[in-house]
Parts: sequence; structure tokens; C-alpha cells
Amino acid sequence: MKKIVYVALAFFAFSVVVRACSCIYISTFCGVVNHIGQLVEQYPADFGGHQLIAKGIVLNHTYHGIQMQLLDVIIGNETRDTINVWGDWNGSSCRLTTSVLEDNDTLVIAVSNRENGDELDSIENANDYAISACGVYYLHYTNGQVQGYITQSQVLESMPYEDFKAMVPNCYTTAIEEVGLATNFVYPNPFSEALFVANSQSVRIFNTLGRVVYAGATTPNVPINLSHLPAGIYYIETTQSNKTAKMQKVLKM
Repeated sequence: MKKIVYVALAFFAFSVVVRACSCIYISTFCGVVNHIGQLVEQYPADFGGHQLIAKGIVLNHTYHGIQMQLLDVIIGNETRDTINVWGDWNGSSCRLTTSVLEDNDTLVIAVSNRENGDELDSIENANDYAISACGVYYLHYTNGQVQGYITQSQVLESMPYEDFKAMVPNCYTTAIEEVGLATNFVYPNPFSEALFVANSQSVRIFNTLGRVVYAGATTPNVPINLSHLPAGIYYIETTQSNKTAKMQKVLKM
């Protein structure tokens, strides 16, 4: 866990801005996921249109990168067993270093296809991956738990891996539109005691630690009583016609 803190402290010593990459430090893994998603969408020629969020084991270090064995792909279309992930090359690129990672670490990483416009050397291949966001690009995985700065920059969080996987799409601000649902299908927002969910078959509600605080089937225009929940921010996951939509956070007063 200390290694994540070291990355943050080391990075604040400098700030660089280059094309298609923002080196303003992003202090949560969820923020990095969202940022990379925007880069891939806005600069497809540079990033190959590929984003990868996956769990894997660091096999070894080579030059300015690592070789990783993939255990589970959360987001992405990668089918290979092993991949190369490249970091900073002698301070000249908008990437963080991979030197803080240790061999045999089991991690969850958020990376993009290697930048096609980044002509560093002949070592990197077009189908490799790179650390394209300056921030918390990895989390630790131990005994079924994901640990690190997941959604809060000042809190080291821990959540079950399956709950984490279900939460990740919440990181995208456009997740609701991607499945063709309106942004107001959960109302009212803010709410005090009950929520209404339209056009949905089932609902799960997560707190900011990624724990499921409610799960069940829904009926249109029938309220979900959440008076027992403490005030705070929550995330709504709804399922409709075999599709999963993530709503932006809601506030309980």
C-alpha cells in the first residue's frame, strides 16, 4: 500500500503537459479510468481505441516496462495471456514509472493501447499498453479484496473483487447513455427516504466503499425504502433487458 503513496509523492515534484496527455495528477483509480476513457475516445489515432482494465501478476521488469500475466479482463478486448505495459522512459514521456511495482505483485491496472504518436524507441510494439494517465493507475489485489485509492483520494479503500468489478463502469460519466437509458431514471435526487427507479428489472446500490447496501427487484413507480441508510453518496446499478447501466452518484439527505 505504501508504494501507491510513494507514486503520489514523487509525482508532485514535477508536472508536464504534452499532446493527448494530461499530467495533472489524478488521485483515484476511478478518476484514472474515466480519464483514459476520454483519451481513447478523443484521440483514437494515438491510443488505438483500446483501453484495458484487468487483474494480473507482474512477471518481470524489462527496460522501462513490465510483463504481466493477465488473470481477468474487466474492461477491454484483450485475449492474450501476457502483455507488456510501458512506463516512463528517462523522464521524457507523459507516463509514470513502473519501477514501484514488484515482481509477483497481483494488481488491477488501468492502461491504454500504446500511443502510436509516441516514438520513444523500437522496444515498444503497437499492440503493447502504456500508462497514459498520471495518477493512481493500479490497485493491489489480496485474498479476494481490491485495495487502494479507489474512489476517494484521502481514504485507502478495500472492497471485494466482484463488487469492484460491478462498480468500475460507474467511473464513466457516459455509462448511462451507452446503454440508451435516460439520465433521470432514478429519482428524486437528492432523496431523503425513498427512490423511484423507472424501466428497470433489478437494482443494486453501492456506498462509496463499493459495498452493496441494497439489492432487489423493482417495480416502476413503486418506491424503494432506503430510510435506514445513513446520509451520503451512493451509486445506482440497474439492469434492464440484460444490459447493465451505471448512473451518476445520488445523494441521500
